[in-house]
Amino acid sequence: MKRNKTKKILMMLAVMTSPLIVNQVVEEKIASAQSLGWYQENGKWYYLEADGSLAKNKWIGDYYLGANGAMLTSSWTPDGYYVDENGKWVPNKAKQTGWYQENGKWYYLEADGNLAKNKWIGDYYLGANGAMLTSSWTPDGYYVDYSGKWLANKTKQTGWHQENGKWYYLEADGSLAKNKWIGDYYLGVNGAMLTSSWTPDGYYVDYRGKWLANKTKQTGWHQENGKWYYLEADGSLAKSKWIGDYYLGANGAMLTSSWTPDGYYVDENGKWLANKTKQTGWHQENGKWYYLEADGSLAKNKWIGDYYLGVNGAMLTSSLPSDGYHVDYIDNKVNKENISYKFTPKKIADISEHNLDIDFSKLKHEVDGLIIRAGFGTVREDRKFREYANAALKEGIPFGFYWYSYALNEEQAKAEANMFLNTIKNYKPEYPIFVDMEDADYWKEKQGSHHPANSWQGRENIIKTHIDIYKENGYLGGVYASRNWFNSMSNDLNKYNRWVAHWTQDPNTYVASSYGMHQYTSDGSAAGVPGRLDLSMSFVDYPKIIKNGGFNNW
Repeated sequence: MKRNKTKKILMMLAVMTSPLIVNQVVEEKIASAQSLGWYQENGKWYYLEADGSLAKNKWIGDYYLGANGAMLTSSWTPDGYYVDENGKWVPNKAKQTGWYQENGKWYYLEADGNLAKNKWIGDYYLGANGAMLTSSWTPDGYYVDYSGKWLANKTKQTGWHQENGKWYYLEADGSLAKNKWIGDYYLGVNGAMLTSSWTPDGYYVDYRGKWLANKTKQTGWHQENGKWYYLEADGSLAKSKWIGDYYLGANGAMLTSSWTPDGYYVDENGKWLANKTKQTGWHQENGKWYYLEADGSLAKNKWIGDYYLGVNGAMLTSSLPSDGYHVDYIDNKVNKENISYKFTPKKIADISEHNLDIDFSKLKHEVDGLIIRAGFGTVREDRKFREYANAALKEGIPFGFYWYSYALNEEQAKAEANMFLNTIKNYKPEYPIFVDMEDADYWKEKQGSHHPANSWQGRENIIKTHIDIYKENGYLGGVYASRNWFNSMSNDLNKYNRWVAHWTQDPNTYVASSYGMHQYTSDGSAAGVPGRLDLSMSFVDYPKIIKNGGFNNW
């Protein structure tokens, strides 16, 4: 009797709980169905198949999912179709092939749309980054002229040749001899023949570069350009040490009329003055004020009360403008909000998707910073932007960004600037963000000389629109253009951070100018970067200015 009663109770409980279990299963199936299909994550669209797996490398309607599952936008698909900025297939757009020009360089797209590299196209050779070689030898030993065309009658040069007053030696394979003897002549680290100097292995070459067999390596004191130096017994230069009563500084030159790092004073002849006590506090020299710390060392790069001592210890004077985003570069101009001062110029490379196969672990030893192209127009971001920015972060290379402008008016400039900021929003650049105003593919020129975009006022309005938007969003902005372009504009542009392109090959051409950066070559090179490289010098300590000012998300 008790068993039957228990059985009935269990049956009643099962009936009562079964709706709850059914409801739970139904709800789980509904939730699962709702999670399938399209979904957005971190600004990108993805598609979940019926089995819950991520769709990759396939079309879903008019939209293509790439190798990582993200929907492609503003690009060509692997099977040769184009999708717009919303990812939708554009049926009437033919894939570009053949020759095209970008940033003054020629490239060739194969029938499948891929960039031709390391190969001949007719009489023209495409290098490792896809750019057509000009005025140079190809890897297989042929010469192409200034227009890139093969010169059939030019034999690859070997042996000695002179360039810019210096002698070089080309090996049998055409490569430049470096760090070696060729007969009685020594080729240095850059391939140039040494003259009037000692070779690394301890021999002397005369003004013609010829080895002097009877010359012993000099030791002891010697004078050069009015300064005294001391050569050790092994011929090396004595540095940061005492030789008798004379102190040799960090560059090997004997100190005069100054305090040594260990607190002694040397007179105008460099001799130690035993009875001179080390001075502290403020003192004036050659019309400039300096401050000596309690240990007698020169205060540098710091505030003493309301006064700032610059990189060379001299008190800085004059103030920056109060507009909050203009930086004066030269002549030691300073205030407490934005600090700018003379410092050792930094070597900067600018890179984009056209610089391929970069080894950042090698590049970090060659440059002090990078300016990475983030994108152009309102078309798309640079294909290598995120990869290169993340690689620079990983290797600890400071970087800034630039955006190539196609804007013809202020409205288009506004759209570009906003796209630029949206693209870089997850990064903290230590260098400014620049609007690139060059017209390498003649897009603006094709609009006609009377178009507002080709007037100085129209150009300045485009620049102002860009930089004002940068400023409103907390970024330190600037403008990149050629020297001729800047010279054609009004002085109003002087209030912006200016990066000038003028290929003088001399990195110090603008060291005492109002330009913040100077791109001095488009034909540079650096370990880790195949092919040619744009190189610049920065005359401003932008990382310090940006971090101290709280710009660029700092």
